[in-house]
Amino acid sequence: MGKDFYETLGVSRADADDQEKLKKAYKKAALKSHPDRPGGDAEKFKAVGLAYDALSDANKRTIYDRYGEEGLKQGFVPPEARGEASGASAGGGGGGFGFPGGGGFHEFTGADAEDLFARFFGGGGGGGAGSPFGGGMGDAFGAGVGSKRRRPECVLNLECTLEELFRGGRRDINYVRNVRAGTSGQMAQSNECISIDFKPGWKTGTKITFAGKGNEDAQTGEAADLVVVIKETPHKFLRRDGDDLVYEVPQISLRSALIGWKVEFVNVDGEKVRLSFDDPTAPGSARAVRGKGMPNQKTGRRGDLIVTVKTVKFPSHLNSKQKTLLREAFAPGAAA
Repeated sequence: MGKDFYETLGVSRADADDQEKLKKAYKKAALKSHPDRPGGDAEKFKAVGLAYDALSDANKRTIYDRYGEEGLKQGFVPPEARGEASGASAGGGGGGFGFPGGGGFHEFTGADAEDLFARFFGGGGGGGAGSPFGGGMGDAFGAGVGSKRRRPECVLNLECTLEELFRGGRRDINYVRNVRAGTSGQMAQSNECISIDFKPGWKTGTKITFAGKGNEDAQTGEAADLVVVIKETPHKFLRRDGDDLVYEVPQISLRSALIGWKVEFVNVDGEKVRLSFDDPTAPGSARAVRGKGMPNQKTGRRGDLIVTVKTVKFPSHLNSKQKTLLREAFAPGAAA
């Protein structure tokens, strides 16, 4: 029998007799499963469209109810309707999206599902102001105004150092995508190259979309978008916290913690940082240097550089002289 179209749309056979109820069920299921919506699924969206296409057409539904999905694919015709079907075949009528008619069997595709969706929510497959992705329902998916969104089927990760993300720059990326080699659906691989200008302050997870630069569909030839995702490579000693940079000193001695210590390193901008800690330093303490962090990708203002101390190492043994000096330095009533 194949798929249960009634279950796919969430309707009973009685509800399917009511076109308004059937349309309402389709809209609800299509919106929930649309691939441009968070949690959407392209295959479920296609299945929803296929189910509605079959159940909303009286002839297709009759065939489906009697012979199942396979019967639709094989072009079965009920005996009482064979004369009518023969006439339709001669005249080239019938058909619709996914099943038999004058033009023979046409497999229901993702593009058909998108076209059906567009019929309900305005516009056609070309986008624009009337498109379901140009406003109205398109806004519910976060789609840009004036264009139909392609699914980001091709995703590339671009690893960048912290220094690169600090100053920005350009990177050329070579990649391979699948393209249609002919009208028969044969596919081939094509070597491509794109250039990315990444801005100072970009963070891990930043996405750059190149329209139509992804894999092509074997049937329609339509190219998906290529999405490049920024991935920050771990730095040797700096850690990013938003627009701030954190330099963690793993451990200092008890002596340093009590009488003072210094630290020196090269910051992400290439400048040398020198800091002196003259007061006692407790484990977990932090000190901020204003305006020495990462640039904000919107304002350009730099965050802070934060130097932290993780632990203080205590000596495993003290000799008598050291103990005497400590007793004198930390005598009862002395300033702590």
